Amino acid sequence: YQYMFYSCSSLTTVGNMVLPSENTTIGCYSYMFYNCVNLEDTPTIYAKSLSASYVCQYMFYGCSKVDSLTVYMDSVTGNNATNNWLGSVSATGTFYNNGSATYSPGVSGIPNGWTEVLPPFFNLTNVELHTVATETYQVYGSVNTNITYSRVNIDISNLDNGPGNRNAYMDFTPNDVTNGQLVSSNDINIYFNDADTWLTIWVYDDNNILIYTQDHISYTII
Repeated sequence: YQYMFYSCSSLTTVGNMVLPSENTTIGCYSYMFYNCVNLEDTPTIYAKSLSASYVCQYMFYGCSKVDSLTVYMDSVTGNNATNNWLGSVSATGTFYNNGSATYSPGVSGIPNGWTEVLPPFFNLTNVELHTVATETYQVYGSVNTNITYSRVNIDISNLDNGPGNRNAYMDFTPNDVTNGQLVSSNDINIYFNDADTWLTIWVYDDNNILIYTQDHISYTII
């Protein structure tokens, strides 16, 4: 793809074009849309890693109407992999970062004046069920999220192994989280199955609308 549409002033859109390869090589996308002054959109970049040199160097340089880009990279380690890739683009725009890679502000990262948008996520980890009394537990864990939420339902019905509390749930709210650590204010009563089962959570916004689900959460009984 190197130099593929170089200085093509008649190119206005890439339509539904995507760059699906998760493996990149030296300079493979470099100068691809260089100075396409009338280009108004960009292809989604699905590569998970930019480990080769110059992969996206000057890729959209001079595309003054380009105001958005969607990427999925988890790492950018190649020498000059994104050098000037967004130089001389629109002064304002949106950078959709759907991977875990981080970018410096500027033409070789996220242009100054652009807004970075991260995908919604809610990650509950290090879950511990602390025994309060017989079949009564308090939930502890680590919470990492960029979601504004009002409450989270934890489904513990799949742990039921007896005649007690079927379809049991436990709610927690942001007030139960301090510095990313969850200390549930609610006790739960349940007959537990073996430790190979897991929890499921549902995250709700202030209007009680389900906005996120996290499944297969492991736990430890303390």
